Amino acid sequence: MTVYAVAESVPAECDYLTAGKRYPVRWENSRFFEIEDDRGWSMSPNWKGSGFLNGGNWIRLDSDHSPDASKMVSSHPEPERAVVEKALKAARQFITNGIEFGYIRMPDANTPDSAHDTLPLIDAALSAYKQSEVG
Repeated sequence: MTVYAVAESVPAECDYLTAGKRYPVRWENSRFFEIEDDRGWSMSPNWKGSGFLNGGNWIRLDSDHSPDASKMVSSHPEPERAVVEKALKAARQFITNGIEFGYIRMPDANTPDSAHDTLPLIDAALSAYKQSEVG
């Protein structure tokens, strides 16, 4: 079955997407999909809050070009918890290894830089995920 994506609206400055055009979807998941734009370039926008549409949404259509309520954007499930947790743990390990092996140089401790907040933010997100599973 072919799936299509149609932009709800296209910003005036956007010259590579056409309002109302049905773009065949190459692949999709609950958040992203891939299409070929009017220039022939691949792009992978978000279904909801797409930066390509200045925060607008895409409409998902099945092969008969009618919206399938069971597969509309708002019906897409959030990413599975295990996938999100695995990604956070991998990002944390990647950063930790990068620092340890000298590929990532952290700013001096007294230098105000958002890099100091990255690992604590990942740890806080992991902790919040674990606590929400319990409660």
